[in-house]
Amino acid sequence: MDHVHPEYEGTAMTITVESFTQPADAGLSTVPASRGRVDWLTNLSLLAALWSVYAIVRNLKGETELAALGNASRLLSVESALGIDIEQAVQAAIAWPQAMIAANTYYLLHFPLTLTVLGLAFWCRRSTVFPVVRNSIIGCTAVALVVHFVIPMAPPRMLPGFVDASSAFGPDPYALAGSESANQFAAMPSMHVAWAILVAYGVWQFSSRRVVRTAAVLHPIITTFVVIVTGHHFVTDAVIGAAIAVVTLVISTRVRTKV
Repeated sequence: MDHVHPEYEGTAMTITVESFTQPADAGLSTVPASRGRVDWLTNLSLLAALWSVYAIVRNLKGETELAALGNASRLLSVESALGIDIEQAVQAAIAWPQAMIAANTYYLLHFPLTLTVLGLAFWCRRSTVFPVVRNSIIGCTAVALVVHFVIPMAPPRMLPGFVDASSAFGPDPYALAGSESANQFAAMPSMHVAWAILVAYGVWQFSSRRVVRTAAVLHPIITTFVVIVTGHHFVTDAVIGAAIAVVTLVISTRVRTKV
């Protein structure tokens, strides 16, 4: 039990963890400690296996560079015909170094932020929110892997007329240790945008605080802007990533699992 100084007992100064995680419709789930350990190991193993498969398949580059660059050029032509080729205009509007550095930094938060929300969902809403978020991540990642393999897509930063913001301003995710073998021709769909939507859903579900929910809503919006302004994704990549996330989320909310 939290200790509260007598001077502040019963006042607004008393703050508990529940004030952050309390949802609008339920209290914290209660799970026996032994069951909790089994759940934790099971889910950790499942997500580790998923990441291993994702990394292996995503990094199967083969002879895809020419195909990926060709696909990117054709996609840009389609966007131009539709009037949605705003990538270069966005980059030109946000050309000052400090903004690009901030955008690159936000881009790097994608993976650790997703893991953090998964962890919070597991501990705070193990029986309700966590399975939905986890299954949605698995589902949309599986779909993305198929698309990566069938339709290799170079990011716009590799095409003439675009700025590679990560390389030019830093920090650069492809300059980090262990990134040498990363497949850079997997821009379609944008998993940054897809996972950002799932993160927003998870945060919205396990917190009823207005400031937290506002941040949750803003996260996928900011992420979409970031992946475009840094030259990592086309608008279409972001739209398709968002669509996959929404579809898998709807399916996951209707299909309950015991794990």
